[in-house]
Amino acid sequence: MKKVIYRGKLLVVVGILLMVLIFSCINVAAVSKRIVLSKYPTIKLGFLTANFLKYLQPTVANEEKLIDFASNNGFWWIEIRDPQAKLTLQECKEISAYAQAKKIEVIYATNAGLLDANYFEVMARAIGNANVFVGKRVIRSGANGDEFNNDPNKKYWTADEFAKLVANANKIANKAKSFGLTFLCENANEGYRGDGKTTFGWGDFLDAVNSNVGWQIDTGNFFCVSRVPYNLDDARAIFTKYVGRIGYMHVKASVDNHVQAVLCDTFMPFEEFFGPCVKVGMVNMAMEIDGSPTKTVDELFSNHLKSAAYLVKKY
Repeated sequence: MKKVIYRGKLLVVVGILLMVLIFSCINVAAVSKRIVLSKYPTIKLGFLTANFLKYLQPTVANEEKLIDFASNNGFWWIEIRDPQAKLTLQECKEISAYAQAKKIEVIYATNAGLLDANYFEVMARAIGNANVFVGKRVIRSGANGDEFNNDPNKKYWTADEFAKLVANANKIANKAKSFGLTFLCENANEGYRGDGKTTFGWGDFLDAVNSNVGWQIDTGNFFCVSRVPYNLDDARAIFTKYVGRIGYMHVKASVDNHVQAVLCDTFMPFEEFFGPCVKVGMVNMAMEIDGSPTKTVDELFSNHLKSAAYLVKKY
């Protein structure tokens, strides 16, 4: 009787060990099956959690849900967008541990603009939060902020705004560097270049900031977010001049100056960005799509898979 009980317990233990082994193998297989673009095999494809803000605000549970989606579908990394750096340091440590277990890299980013009244307060939290994640060692914020948000007709920075903008960018970039991070800003509402005396744009900004300030480029913002849409020559010129300062990319499709809900052929083809970026070793590309037309979060998840499928087929 004792031998029967012993054998029964032994079989249970062996069964549990086999199950652990099987699930471990499944997890390894899932992680190893990454999305790879045949023309650009070194690119690490990810996505923005900002795409999901309509449905999933930044919480530990929601970020873990998005990390699961990334892990289960072959993405390499995600950009966690915490607009005002409301996640606590402890929460970020929990999310980071979860991401590491799932082998998903994380970049942490805010929506704060360099001229916002609370900019340095937000970024003090953000730098601490960014420092706990494993992946590319960067911290991202916007360049423009409330000065554009509160004035829908604004197209450029004034001379006074520009002087403060550059000073703030240099200050936060120097601070980030002391923590081993590179500070990145994104091109957005502002026009390409002002007159250089009373008005200033994105090109003027990159010309003026110090070498610690990097660029988080968005491929669609030139055309569908800038309030003075770029022509192709200007977009190509600024990209070519500063490709070496790009930290990572938002892959966004602009068609007729409108952001798309699923990635597709776009006004300035993605290969014009991919090739030069890969050449200088910049391989972190994150899909950004418009989530506003979707009716459910499942539809939005589906649009991410369609977007990834488009990139795989095209490139």
